[in-house]
Amino acid sequence: AVVSTQSTGEEIKEEESFLLQVLNSAERWISQMGWSNLPNPVSIPHTIWQTVLLKKGTVTNDGGKRRSVFELVQNLCGRPIPGIPVNPPIPTNAQEKVKLLHWQLNTMLTFLKVQGAKLTHVKAEWFLSLSDFLLWCHLSNFESGLQTEPEEVLTMKHEKYSSQAWVDLVLQLAKVFVLVKVKPSKSLPANSDSYKSLARSVYSTEERTLLAWLSYHYEGQRKEIWAENPPPTRWIVSFDNDLLDGLVLAALLSSYCPFLVKLHFADMYLNVRSPEECFHNALSIIHALRTLGIDYDIHPTDTMLTFLKVQGAKLTHVKAEWFLSLSDFLLWCHLSNFESGLQTEPEEVLTMKHEKYSSQAWVDLVLQLAKVFVLVKVKPSKSLPANSDSYKSLARSVYSTEERTLLAWLSYHYEGQRKEIWAENPPPTRWIVSFDNDLLDGLVLAALLSSYCPFLVKLHFADMYLNVRSPEECFHNALSIIHALRTLGIDYDIHPTDTMLTFLK
Repeated sequence: AVVSTQSTGEEIKEEESFLLQVLNSAERWISQMGWSNLPNPVSIPHTIWQTVLLKKGTVTNDGGKRRSVFELVQNLCGRPIPGIPVNPPIPTNAQEKVKLLHWQLNTMLTFLKVQGAKLTHVKAEWFLSLSDFLLWCHLSNFESGLQTEPEEVLTMKHEKYSSQAWVDLVLQLAKVFVLVKVKPSKSLPANSDSYKSLARSVYSTEERTLLAWLSYHYEGQRKEIWAENPPPTRWIVSFDNDLLDGLVLAALLSSYCPFLVKLHFADMYLNVRSPEECFHNALSIIHALRTLGIDYDIHPTDTMLTFLKVQGAKLTHVKAEWFLSLSDFLLWCHLSNFESGLQTEPEEVLTMKHEKYSSQAWVDLVLQLAKVFVLVKVKPSKSLPANSDSYKSLARSVYSTEERTLLAWLSYHYEGQRKEIWAENPPPTRWIVSFDNDLLDGLVLAALLSSYCPFLVKLHFADMYLNVRSPEECFHNALSIIHALRTLGIDYDIHPTDTMLTFLK
């Protein structure tokens, strides 16, 4: 579906990132399987933008052969698109050329819809390059007597809808020309248990057949490959979560190529619980595919990031290449652009991009690791039930359930200790609703520490300021907390000036 105009900025960013990932996967498949003879590396849509009107097999300046989207459709369906000549004459006039191209794209979309492709929401102009799109908008508005929108607005529209249109086109091509060939077999009849488990699935008949095929081979091979400690039975009901640990793909490959078991699959992790184990299994699958001469340019980091996303990490905006060192990143950009026929950006620009995005990617990764593997262990306790006043005060909080549990835990200990530590002049009651402002004066952390280590009160907390009004008082309280932590042998290299600067901000 097209991105909703009512979506939030974050939702739109995540959806665009997801579309980019799907597009990258589609590029790999089309580059290897979309053409009639040798693999043809393409970058969608840039390569096809440059070639969509070229005659079949046109030779480029570097000696390679460019392929058009019409040739791609023709190869997948097995016959020319009705109404579009194989080698049409190309007008020299730019306006006539754009009109012809728009007509050809419209004809192609009509043909695909007749074949069953769900492309009614896609317009032909979204497949044009930016320059052709701007010219088409000018011509169509001129002929209809309408005023053309500013170029900046049209450019934004093109950026928004073009990638979406190409993703939808590629996925529908796979659906109507590739998936349609999938049929149940004698060894896997349509009334098998594998099929019954998918009876209410949202997938099409062909996709359910593939899932049942995966279940069949996984069940048949899991005790053969890992005889000493076989993984449990599972029904494969999705193409993402169920394939993530690599065991199903390993079982499938070993069913047809048993020699791969000793080479790659024997030492796979059978109960994946961390990104490292997921990464190891992904490497095993990739090495096995390369042993067979199959290379779709899949990277283990793609699988690791997918594993983290499935665990709940919000990393849809993070690309695997941002985790490479600068030298590896530059080499990666050069190789990927060379394979897709694009010009590599200057090294200075790529270096600036790496500096900008790499640190952010690592920060996001670490924070999300803490969220999905550490915070997830936080649960309400008997002394702090989920229906307590501390929880009710956080009912409309933006924090996750685990984070709200931590905040309620802080409130519980602060309320229980504030009169014990500062009996003569206790600070007022407060509900802890954030991890920044509410912890800034140090009193909440002091109450928490003294709840578990009462001896710290006389040593560090008795002379703390209870109504912090200046950076100096904030600095004094921060020193008290840090000295208390060091008394316990806990040293996270925290500096009092960090707290003072936060106070000033």
